[in-house]
Amino acid sequence: MSMLPSCNKVKDIVKFNIPVTMEYDFIIPPIGDTTQAIDAVVDINYNVDSVIKSTNEKLGVGNLKSAGISSVILNIPPENQDANDNLTALSALSLALSSDQNQNWVTLCSITEPPMQPFTVSLPVNKDADLTSYFTSDSFHFRIGAKAHRTTSKLIQGTATIKFIMVATL
Repeated sequence: MSMLPSCNKVKDIVKFNIPVTMEYDFIIPPIGDTTQAIDAVVDINYNVDSVIKSTNEKLGVGNLKSAGISSVILNIPPENQDANDNLTALSALSLALSSDQNQNWVTLCSITEPPMQPFTVSLPVNKDADLTSYFTSDSFHFRIGAKAHRTTSKLIQGTATIKFIMVATL
C-alpha cells in the first residue's frame, strides 16, 4: 500500500521536539603561562537513536530533520570553587563539536572576554549551526579551547552541560 501525497504532507507537519542534554567533566590545569592556549578534546558516547525512540517508538535517527544547540553552561561545584582560580581567569573560551559521522569541527559557543561570574557561566551559543549530520552518530567529540589572561595555581574543575534540540518527523 502506498501513501497518498497528502498523507506524506501530514507526516511532515507532525514534528517532535526532542531535547538532548550531554554533560561532561572538564579540567583546566594550572595556568603558568598566559601566552599558551589551552586545548583539550573529550569523547562522549551517547545513543541518540534511543533518545529519539523514547519520545516516540516509531522514530529514530532516520526521522531526524534538524538539530541545533540551545545552551551551554559551565559550572564549578562548591567543592572545587576557589576565589582566584576560576572561570574569570579565562579571557577567551570556545567549545566545538565533531562526531564519527561528521568530523568537521563546528563551533557551538565562544566568548572573547573574561566571564563575569567565577563559578557558573552560560555561554552564548551558535544558534545558526545546523548539527543534524552530527547526530547520526553515537560517538561525539567536544573540543574546549581557552586562553587565560592571568595565571592560576590550581586545577579548575567543573561540568559542562550542553543542551540540544532535535526535531524529528514521522
